[in-house]
Amino acid sequence: GFMLYAIGGNRLYDNLKPHLRKIIIFAVLVMIIALILSKNSSGKIFQEEILNFGRIEEKVMVAFDESIRKIEDKTITDEVFADVLREDVISEWKGALSEFESNTAGILPKLSNRNRELHSRLIEYMYTYLEAFELMLEAVDTNNIEKTKEAESKFIEAQAMAQSLTDD
Repeated sequence: GFMLYAIGGNRLYDNLKPHLRKIIIFAVLVMIIALILSKNSSGKIFQEEILNFGRIEEKVMVAFDESIRKIEDKTITDEVFADVLREDVISEWKGALSEFESNTAGILPKLSNRNRELHSRLIEYMYTYLEAFELMLEAVDTNNIEKTKEAESKFIEAQAMAQSLTDD
């Protein structure tokens, strides 16, 4: 269907190598934990919320990777792919993002400047991935190759953000 064409035409899967993304996610978590290791309770809450988000992030990325692979293998339809995006990717990501924001809002004033900056960059990263997933869903729902390209660009932007978190 459309997604097989769109993915093949843009080499989306090549640009979003699952193993590379998992390495980046792991590296981000390790670096973040190293940055915020703290004896104060706010730092510990922040650390726990990052780990909680990381668990959901991994689950979402696995679902996304598997659905991309199945599209390439022609074992699912565009409609099934759209359902996976809606239910297993976007819904889960939004829930985890909302939980992260609400659970860290109260501790922000108590975090160090460095950790407040880190919080801001993490939120930006999370919203960028969310936008990428939503653009991908829109591409599937409307058979719009331009939306696929926009989604790919957002995925690359989010990966660059993840990488920049480990470079600091």
